[in-house]
Amino acid sequence: MIVGPKYDMIAHAQLTTSDVGDSVNTFDLSLEHTQENPSELPLFGNFCCRLAAQPYCLIEDTCSGFLYIEKVDDEDASIHWVRQWCVLKNLSISCWDCAEDEDWRVPPLSIPVTKESQISDADPSVIQRPFTFHVSSCEYGTIRKQYTLAAENKDDLQKWWDGLQQHLLDQVVWKDVCDTLMKIKPSNQKRLSLGRKVTSTLYDDTPAVIPQKQKCRTASIRLESSNGASTTSNSEFSPLTMMLKKYAADEEPDAPVTRQRSRDSGISSS
Repeated sequence: MIVGPKYDMIAHAQLTTSDVGDSVNTFDLSLEHTQENPSELPLFGNFCCRLAAQPYCLIEDTCSGFLYIEKVDDEDASIHWVRQWCVLKNLSISCWDCAEDEDWRVPPLSIPVTKESQISDADPSVIQRPFTFHVSSCEYGTIRKQYTLAAENKDDLQKWWDGLQQHLLDQVVWKDVCDTLMKIKPSNQKRLSLGRKVTSTLYDDTPAVIPQKQKCRTASIRLESSNGASTTSNSEFSPLTMMLKKYAADEEPDAPVTRQRSRDSGISSS
């Protein structure tokens, strides 16, 4: 059994999509007081923050694949179908001649898919091509334009139909947040990866305070060797000096023992 840290809720605040914006706002902080977990932290009043959001429908592909787009010739009003690589993302269906053009080329055709757009099936009595649907959107204010698109098979038609419905539903849920793509500034703090090797420690990074060296008084040390010669030197009190003194003490000869004959006290031993 793995026992991890335990957390208690001591305060909370509720933020909604209406609080999303580019400026910092003030929000109320509600404290939680319970008899089991009384809180003594100094939390009160309110707090300030900026709430940013980027819905997936704006930054990720909701649906992608090949579609046939109906185009009408301006000269003779003839209808022809053009196969295009289409991507549903950021409130529009972007169309290119091939999939490779998506990475470097601006889409020649962009079909708006906003909250005002309408998705409907095509009338088979009017359009003979199968798997066809309409996307009707408002462009340039109140002017509504209808686009006719066709999938290659039934599965692709269902995929695009579900993707378009989800794209419209996301805009309804996120409300004004989906009107423009909000920029989120990356954090400037550098995080250490788990695999990065630490080359220094807190001990190494802490500057050392080196006290000034105090001069010691000198003393005259007399060393006497075993042959009776003596030398005198001046040196500081250091471990080397103390070792020399100890060495001299070990080499000093023992004091001669003189035996004195005691006077006879008139008592003789036999």
